[in-house]
Amino acid sequence: MDYKRLNRRNRIHIWILTILTVILLIQYSKETNQFFLFLCLCCSIFMLFYMTYGVSMLHKRQVKKMSKAKGTYYVEIKEGYIFAGNPRKEIDLSKCKVIWIHSDRIHILQVDHDVFILPVRIMTEIERNLFQDMIKKYCKKQIFVTINDQ
Repeated sequence: MDYKRLNRRNRIHIWILTILTVILLIQYSKETNQFFLFLCLCCSIFMLFYMTYGVSMLHKRQVKKMSKAKGTYYVEIKEGYIFAGNPRKEIDLSKCKVIWIHSDRIHILQVDHDVFILPVRIMTEIERNLFQDMIKKYCKKQIFVTINDQ
């Protein structure tokens, strides 16, 4: 399991749930005729498994499903709005938290929970300047990354 990918709150929750599960296991081993303890133990083991592995398994399944489609992902960026996805979804940038990470080669937009990666090479110089001006209006956080090729 990749503990580095879990945030601090999730790690704390997993440790607390692990301690609770161990306590329930010890209590159940002392009193094996308690059905309620057995039920709580089963639920805590299931929750522990889900918190550690379930979310990443769901994400991997979604990524596999998207990669099997092998289609192109449609993204249209207009003043204040992003239109994206196959069932066309409209995202209002003024109502979202926008984080813009960019370098000389790539633009990454994180709009709430959606992430859009746009290579610079697909845009003309005019489109790039218009895009940068528009995003500067709506972004809450801007990060510039330099990439050194050695």
